[in-house]
Amino acid sequence: MPGAVAPPSARHCRFVKELKKEYEEELVCIIQQMEKALFGLSTLYVRKLAYDFVTKLGISHRFNKETKMAGSEWIREFLRRHPELSIRQPEATNIS
Repeated sequence: MPGAVAPPSARHCRFVKELKKEYEEELVCIIQQMEKALFGLSTLYVRKLAYDFVTKLGISHRFNKETKMAGSEWIREFLRRHPELSIRQPEATNIS
């Protein structure tokens, strides 16, 4: 059909560009639960977590299979879409 535009996933690459909203919300929930349990989450850890998440669910992705991580562009866009997350370099905690 003239003037029809292919869906973004068909135009850009053979993999799904990003997670569906319900999967992304589930990942946000997991991250928030880990933050509440005082796990210091860095962007590197979240990128690895995202890779593990999509792999276990069997979702097609374009994450790096060698490093087993989502890309730096993905984490930047993910954090932009979810400002409620506070991902930063974790600091050491003192038990006393």
